[in-house]
Amino acid sequence: MLHGYPQRHADYRATIPDGYNSQVLFDNERGQYLVRDMGWSDDKYLHATPIHLSLIGEKIWIETRTYSIGFHLSFTIESNLWSDCLRYQQS
Repeated sequence: MLHGYPQRHADYRATIPDGYNSQVLFDNERGQYLVRDMGWSDDKYLHATPIHLSLIGEKIWIETRTYSIGFHLSFTIESNLWSDCLRYQQS
């Protein structure tokens, strides 16, 4: 489950002909999953992390930076996602 969402973003990003690309990075041992968008489009360089998911305890933390407002936002989704994630990783 946690692998699927970042990969879908990267697959979508690949369909946009703007010179940017995505890297999907997984660290299952430490519970870190992120997507990094980067590249050049004409004279503009992009280096951003639009998706960063962290498994901390029994919670999934969605970490994002809202550039237009300029603050860091962290919040949790409390549900059975943790057990769903474990089942996904074992299959």
